[in-house]
Amino acid sequence: MGSGHRIAQIAVVVFVAALPLTLGVGEPAPPVRAARAVVVAPAPAVTVVPNVTRLPYVFAKGALADSGLAWKVRRGRGLAGETVVGQSPKPGTRVPADRAAVVSLTLERTRS
Repeated sequence: MGSGHRIAQIAVVVFVAALPLTLGVGEPAPPVRAARAVVVAPAPAVTVVPNVTRLPYVFAKGALADSGLAWKVRRGRGLAGETVVGQSPKPGTRVPADRAAVVSLTLERTRS
């Protein structure tokens, strides 16, 4: 072995010996803080009741079905020749989407 190899060995030994001093061996580790999880509940899904007044009954049924709403005829017969003249809940009402909301329709015979 040459003197260069011996110097390299000594340098490695000195480096390894000094390593614990640079890493702070013997000192207590700093406290670890647990991250706090913030849980945000999603906003409840809502459906907005569409305005179906003045629509023919057959179109009103389609608009309500497309919005995921059920309907019942409060007054009238539920025939193709009738027009919606009233509804409850009112247009623009926000109803929870997870409930079976029913829109009551008041119908009149369409005048020609």
